[in-house]
Amino acid sequence: MGERRKRERRNYKTEDVNIERRRLERRRGERRESPRVAVKMWLDGVETEEQGWEYFGNISIGGAFVETDTPPQMGKVVDIKLRNIDEDGDLILQGEVIDVDIERGIRLKFIDMDFEKERRLARYIDELFSKGLVY
Repeated sequence: MGERRKRERRNYKTEDVNIERRRLERRRGERRESPRVAVKMWLDGVETEEQGWEYFGNISIGGAFVETDTPPQMGKVVDIKLRNIDEDGDLILQGEVIDVDIERGIRLKFIDMDFEKERRLARYIDELFSKGLVY
């Protein structure tokens, strides 16, 4: 059996495999530990005609994607407000812009999130997930 494997490897043409394509395909898989759910959120720190405008996007424990026509610069920190998520009311998080897509929006990574905020966010995500609002 070992001899057969060696023969098959020798006949295999490595030039037929696009290594860059394989690398990209591996990266496209979902790497999040928690689901993404569709939400409406308010942003502060994004330069628009109206501060605090409502945005659509999706959110997970580690960050969010926000659809916007006026993306802030990479590295900018913005406040994200999720309105009335539980009996304690609004949840305000800080996110750093880690990716900008001019046509689609921005990716945010949550920063300085304490345990209580993370717990509230996790419960909110679980609630939306159970309602089928998975992105």
